[in-house]
Order: sequence, then C-alpha cells, then structure tokens
Amino acid sequence: MWQEIFITVLQKIPWENLLVRRRSETERLEQLATLMHSAPKAEVRSPTAPQETAKTEPQGLPGASERPTTAETKEALRRRLAKELYRVEMDLQAGARIAGKPCNCLDAKHNLGIEATAEELMSYGHDPIYQEVIDWGKAHQAEFEPEEIAKRAPEYYQHLAPEVRDFRVRLMGSPRLSAMLSLQQKEQVKERVLSAVNEKLG
Repeated sequence: MWQEIFITVLQKIPWENLLVRRRSETERLEQLATLMHSAPKAEVRSPTAPQETAKTEPQGLPGASERPTTAETKEALRRRLAKELYRVEMDLQAGARIAGKPCNCLDAKHNLGIEATAEELMSYGHDPIYQEVIDWGKAHQAEFEPEEIAKRAPEYYQHLAPEVRDFRVRLMGSPRLSAMLSLQQKEQVKERVLSAVNEKLG
C-alpha cells in the first residue's frame, strides 16, 4: 500500500527540472509536499478497532427448524444401510457372478460403504447389529474377490444370502422391501399405482 503511494509520488516528480537547475532546499521540499498532497490517499484501517456488525445467520443456510432431526438422520442412515445389504443379498443370490462370470460386485470398495454407514449409525446409539454387519463383512471379504469367487461354486455364495437378508430384516424390523423407502418415496409409489389403476379403469 505505502509502496504504491511512494511509486506514484516518484513518478510525479519532475526529475528533469531537479537535475537541470539547482533549487533551494525549501523550494524542493515545497514541491515535494505539493506532490504528496495531490497523491491518492490510501484507506487507513485500524487493526485494533474492528467494526461491530450485527450477528446474523449466514445467508443460504437453513435454520435449526429446517435441519433434519437426529431421529430423521438415523432413519435415513438405517434405510441406506438396508439398501446396501439388499444389494449384497442380490449379488449373493446370483452366485457373485454376472453373466455366469465372477464379478467384483462384492469386493472391498463396496464393503466400505456398508462399514462406513454402520459406523456412523453407532454414533447415534448402540445396536449390536451394526457391529455384526461390520464383522460379517470383514470375515467374508477375502472370499469376495473375483479370483476367489472363481474357485467356488455359485451355491457357496447363494448360501450366504439368507444371513444378509436376516441383517436387513432385523435392521428394518420387516422383510418387506417397502420398509427401505422413505415416507416421501412411499407416497410417490402410491401415486404411481393409483395413477396406473385410474388409467386402466378410465
């Protein structure tokens, strides 16, 4: 900031006049003072006196009443975990194969999502099923790599599917797949069904 002011002042000094004819010290100081006075003034801010501003909620952020409750968050996480378990169940029922070939549909990266969701649910309260799901995944993870799947018959994996189904049923309290839907999703399904019925009747 001060450097810019100094450069501006230096640019306005008529050096050719100063170098060509000798002026008295008083005249030079007066000329310099005139130039300094006409230079743009920098805005001075006091570091010790911050301005007081009214404390308000940041723009765009929802208020406390617009944020999900703990119960809503926990329920959403439970549904997420149940959906992940359902996907594993379907992959196991297919013998961990796609088009009859060993797939990576059960490998470590997919298990990470299940483990992370179960661990997050643990922070909302103790339920032994969360740790059971994590332990089950770790116990079988080596068997879910494509190279290992190729060594086993599809029936081996199909026999594991009921264990995962049991986790899902215990987690959601129901074997019905609709238990994994949110209220909003259930309403949307209901509307689609009613619309389809009305079309057939109308």
